[in-house]
Amino acid sequence: MMLLAAAYQRLGRQAEAEATLTKALTLRPGTTAANVAPPTTGASPVFVAASARVIAAMVGAGLPER
Repeated sequence: MMLLAAAYQRLGRQAEAEATLTKALTLRPGTTAANVAPPTTGASPVFVAASARVIAAMVGAGLPER
């Protein structure tokens, strides 16, 4: 659901992004940008950049940073 919220946010569908993220946080309370990021040690720069964009979109949808 968090990826769906990020997709809505990137598409400019902010209300849907926020609603979807709210639902996701009821399923995974305590989730933040700090603990949702995948490990990037040894990952390609393309993966690292893409992950950062997805997490930024999640934050834009309302995911707490910490």
